[in-house]
Amino acid sequence: MRRKRLIVILCTILLCSALLSGIAHGFAIQPTATFAQAAGESPIAKAAAAFRASEPILTALRDAVASELESADDDAEEEFEVSLVQDLLAELDDYSKQLETLSSGLDGLPDREDSNEEKTVRAVKEYLTMLWNMTADIRELAAYSLDLYHALILFGDIDAEAEGYEALAESIYTVTGESAELLAKIAPPAYLDITHNELESRVRDFHEFALDFYLGAELGDPLRIYSCINRMSRLEIMFNRCAENLNEDILLQFTQADRRLKGPIATLHGELTQNLSLLGAS
Repeated sequence: MRRKRLIVILCTILLCSALLSGIAHGFAIQPTATFAQAAGESPIAKAAAAFRASEPILTALRDAVASELESADDDAEEEFEVSLVQDLLAELDDYSKQLETLSSGLDGLPDREDSNEEKTVRAVKEYLTMLWNMTADIRELAAYSLDLYHALILFGDIDAEAEGYEALAESIYTVTGESAELLAKIAPPAYLDITHNELESRVRDFHEFALDFYLGAELGDPLRIYSCINRMSRLEIMFNRCAENLNEDILLQFTQADRRLKGPIATLHGELTQNLSLLGAS
């Protein structure tokens, strides 16, 4: 029974990182446009080619963020698939490289004057940077998700079939100690510092609890054992609250990403589409 309760806690927290597993499905694309490199092309033509080449990445980002926000209201628990997140990380790395290549291809083009052509070249560079930043933000979150999973999945190693309280306490002590060590090595995104540190603290609370539990069992002290069981219930409540906070912080990042996609990025995308069309470079 104790193991089941621990697994429920673990699954609750893993819902945070499981948000990322679905994104991989939305990133399985390949660019349909290539960046023009011909030496004889005009700056505005090169900028237009770079803009067109980035379209598949923008589509992938939009679909992924929308998908995650839609699934956030789904009560069904998704199994965290390591391979999907690893694929996602590889794809995000590829998109970052593509965007860097597109941006570097515009280096040296005139963009300092206030002519329509040069302002448009400058805007394309800014637009590519915005897409790169969005890609980097999602990658950072996915990488953290994977690290978090590896640290928390250890809870499944707690021996629920242990004979006696001493053996159970020893199993909890070992597992939570290993989990806390892995959590301490993770460098979370800045916006998750507080909730990550809270999570690490809660795991260490379990670790300390297990030691007291073991001593109570070893001494055969029923009052101490009873006190530890009550303490366990309080720790579970705090653990679940921490999981909820972590979920909210992660979902907030997707909400903000959606606002960026529908706000500044969409606005600049529309302006560039119109300007490039007027300049005959679309």
